[in-house]
Amino acid sequence: PNGEKARDNGELVEALANIAKEVGREVATPEEAHRIMGINA
Repeated sequence: PNGEKARDNGELVEALANIAKEVGREVATPEEAHRIMGINA
């Protein structure tokens, strides 16, 4: 979000989670994300 290239995927995930929270959205837990995407972990 600051215009610089992300160092890794974790930095991208953190940035997107922060944006989601800023607009009033909840962020799925890893378990919820697996269920939503149909991934059996």
